[in-house]
Formats: sequence, C-alpha cells, structure tokens
Amino acid sequence: MLRIDALWLCTQPMDTAADGHNTLAMLVRREGETFSALLRRLGRAIARYYDTGDSTDEINPPGG
Repeated sequence: MLRIDALWLCTQPMDTAADGHNTLAMLVRREGETFSALLRRLGRAIARYYDTGDSTDEINPPGG
C-alpha cells in the first residue's frame, strides 16, 4: 500500500509518499509549479525509490 499526502505546513505546499515502512519522497512545491507538475515529480521520485532504494527529501536539511 502506498500513501500520498498533500500538506501545507509553514505556508509551503508539499507532498509526501510512504509505503507503511519507509518514506519514499517528500517534495516541496516550487515557485510557479502547478499541482500536476508536483505530482509528476512525486511519481518520478517514487519510481526512483523503487529502482534504486534512494528516497527524495526536500523538506529536511541534510545532516539535520
């Protein structure tokens, strides 16, 4: 099962995807980016996770 959430925290829209055990992707909506474009990026990030095991995190700073 895959869970996708759209969140609006700190006035920045974002999407997250998780499979119940792991966070696959956390993306922040870019300036001027449409919601459908954000969902396409989310789809690519999910595919990358299943292909390589690498999650995408645009919300939490590296090492933080």
